[in-house]
Amino acid sequence: MSPRGERARQSGTKKTVTKSSAQSASTQAHDLIRSAELVMVDLKFVDLPGTWQHFSIPVGQFTDDLFSEGIGFDGSSIRGFQHIHESDMLLVADPSTAIVDPACTVPP
Repeated sequence: MSPRGERARQSGTKKTVTKSSAQSASTQAHDLIRSAELVMVDLKFVDLPGTWQHFSIPVGQFTDDLFSEGIGFDGSSIRGFQHIHESDMLLVADPSTAIVDPACTVPP
């Protein structure tokens, strides 16, 4: 379970993402990436039926805009999201859920 879900239920407040808060979040995420010497970032989310989905990007594509503008992906392959003719979607990352997943390794 994502730690964000628990915090959101506890606080009951809606987060507003500004360019400066996104940049601060990005700085924290970049620090985590450097300290753990990561090479890939796995973006995980849950589809409408509740199945865990994900896609990975190289660290070089991890930018500040990921927290404010989002990253595009094809929603037609995700159940319950979009039809093929309207499948362009954006995923905006939530920095409060950033972790180093000990179960994930990148093959050499």
